[in-house]
Amino acid sequence: MALPGRACADPGKARWPEMIWRLTQALSVPAELAQDAAVVTEFMIGALDVVDDVIDDESRADNASRAINAGIALLALAHAAGGELAKRLPADQGGLVGPCLSNALLVSTAGEDLDILFESDPTVDEAAALAMTEKKSGPLVAMAFELAGILHTSDPALLARLAEIGRQVGLLNQLDNDLQGCTKDGALACSDLRLRKKTLPVAYALRCRPLDGAEDFRRFFQEPASPRLADASQLDMVQRYLASCGALHYTWVVAQTIQRDLLALLAQMVGQGQQPLADACRALIPPLPAMSNQAHVSAVARLAGTRPGVS
Repeated sequence: MALPGRACADPGKARWPEMIWRLTQALSVPAELAQDAAVVTEFMIGALDVVDDVIDDESRADNASRAINAGIALLALAHAAGGELAKRLPADQGGLVGPCLSNALLVSTAGEDLDILFESDPTVDEAAALAMTEKKSGPLVAMAFELAGILHTSDPALLARLAEIGRQVGLLNQLDNDLQGCTKDGALACSDLRLRKKTLPVAYALRCRPLDGAEDFRRFFQEPASPRLADASQLDMVQRYLASCGALHYTWVVAQTIQRDLLALLAQMVGQGQQPLADACRALIPPLPAMSNQAHVSAVARLAGTRPGVS
């Protein structure tokens, strides 16, 4: 945990510890407790990252069985570290640590299971894809936000608010990741398209396809998922259609809507005298890529017309 980029090194350069550190500083939590919480989070996320990489065949390990075993070990370390952290807190706060971790793990793995099932289902629509994305990624960031809050209080209202903010931050991060996976570089770097993942832009494009008669796109997503690199011309075709049908713009508009609601929630916190905490949360909201006015008008026109829309 003291290696560069890990929880006990420079927390400002590691994504998950940064969440803990920013929030606990705003809540005036002792640094020792914040560091312990960051370690718990790193163990938990590290375990799930290993499992996700094995599932998606992105693991660099020579032996997938050993990678899975390492993931189990990391989960055990997260459980042990979480138990030690709970002992250092008042009883009403310490008793919340275990449920915080286990709930995030259960919901996130259920989302992972849906992600796998959807690979072979070309009928997944945008609502199902968004719900799967939220279930897979939202609970993990919600866990980090809530855990930081538990170090400060056992107040259920504040902890629920932090968890909700974290859930939306996690969803925004995943939507941004899904957009990147639709680019040329992203498709080469990750397996989303090769495995026929039904991310939000892909689900939208599949619903648009009957209107456009994009048979090559349909055939690509009816083929069995494969971790091997797809033909470059196939990936180019898929990426071009995702752009031309408005799927990337659609996903951007959905993300913008979530971001707008999130900022409104933070404004309520400021009105309730929680300015430092609201500022810390705001700093963790991922920026959305800029969209030209013309592209924005095009996206909105598609949403309002015959294309699938935001419910």
